[in-house]
Amino acid sequence: MVNLCIALEAIIIICFIIKNNIYKGKIILDHILCFSVGYVYYGLLPLFLFQNKISFADTIYNRMEDIFQQISEKQKIFYLLIMLFWLIAFYAGSTRKSIVFRNTRKIFRKEKDKITFIYSQKLFFILMIILGVFMLYLNRNSLLTGYISKHSSEYKGSLSAYVTMLFSMVLLYFLSIRKKNFKKASISKWGMAYIFFALMLLSMGGRLYVISNIIALLIVFSMVYTDGISIGKLIRITVIVLFIVGMIGVLRANMHAGITFRQIAFNLLQEPINTNYSLFTYLAYCDIGNWGSFPVVFVSSLINFIPRIFLPTKENYIKTVYNLQPNVKSPLGATQFFVSYNVDFGIIPTVLFLFVLGNFLAYLRKKNENNNIISNTVYCMISSNLMFTFFRDGVMTSLVKNIMEFSFLVPIIIVYINAFLAKKTIRYNQHINNH
Repeated sequence: MVNLCIALEAIIIICFIIKNNIYKGKIILDHILCFSVGYVYYGLLPLFLFQNKISFADTIYNRMEDIFQQISEKQKIFYLLIMLFWLIAFYAGSTRKSIVFRNTRKIFRKEKDKITFIYSQKLFFILMIILGVFMLYLNRNSLLTGYISKHSSEYKGSLSAYVTMLFSMVLLYFLSIRKKNFKKASISKWGMAYIFFALMLLSMGGRLYVISNIIALLIVFSMVYTDGISIGKLIRITVIVLFIVGMIGVLRANMHAGITFRQIAFNLLQEPINTNYSLFTYLAYCDIGNWGSFPVVFVSSLINFIPRIFLPTKENYIKTVYNLQPNVKSPLGATQFFVSYNVDFGIIPTVLFLFVLGNFLAYLRKKNENNNIISNTVYCMISSNLMFTFFRDGVMTSLVKNIMEFSFLVPIIIVYINAFLAKKTIRYNQHINNH
């Protein structure tokens, strides 16, 4: 019965993607596709592997197998039905024809787009380079040491946040110059700076944030520069990216071992499997019938807006799902999407949240037709986060930090600062000309 439910959900997803994302042999990378991939990768694939006893010689996997045996069939099916309910809510919001967000009209008004990021890019660039060098200095003992190292840095999270923020500025510049040639637009001081700091982050083992940024670029290419990516080309890009990502994962796990295709494949599967440790303990030891609750974790996580350099111990003030459900365990840190939202929000509030999120992203996508810089940047950043961090990083990191702060607030603040500086520059030039 569990396999039948998984197959039915997979069929629904495939049919929906074919209908909404594929046209004339090309595929559009958008929020629907990103959410669907993340849903399958983190929500269905690990359950399918364990349900069918597809095993690996791995200590964590063996421990999870023991926990999985304690989950009743009824609990597994209940989980899949709730997830399907949430998936339909997101799809329904994304395809709703009447899309109105009156409170965002002033934020995304077209007048702001007339003043491009060009005015203040030099100032922002200098400030970001200084901040980046400072971040590297704080992480100096962990650079080029891989994911598993005797060196550890409490500032690694800050470097990840910095790289994400830098990428939002790269996108703003990318979209403001509007060059027809995608490759030429990629070669700039912003692009080169991002590549350097992203490589430094990769040298410490942080790969998912960089992958999310690559996905955002593919969304830009798919929706802004072209009318989609050919399916064959997308498959080639996906295979190359997965190979590189898997190879990095193998290297960071064991810097001296040889690399084989089997190791790469297993490493790619380890990501969703390890993330689902929290889900399996939740399904095995807890009641998942939470229909609604006050979002304690989300509200306390708003303190995450404060940079770590100003409040290094901010985690001490933030509640987690593990405080609310002590029986839920996650030895490797990741928290599966279902655990985060069901424990904190509950079933019905999450349905409403996903419907609104899908509707809001559909609204931004519609505004992209007007070449609005802010909406384009916000849309691409949020959509790219839906594939990985949204499903594996918990409310504190995925929703508050990566989506609300760096994908939404940062681009808006930067563009409005830019508009203010441009306005002052224009007035100054007019004053000089008059005299």
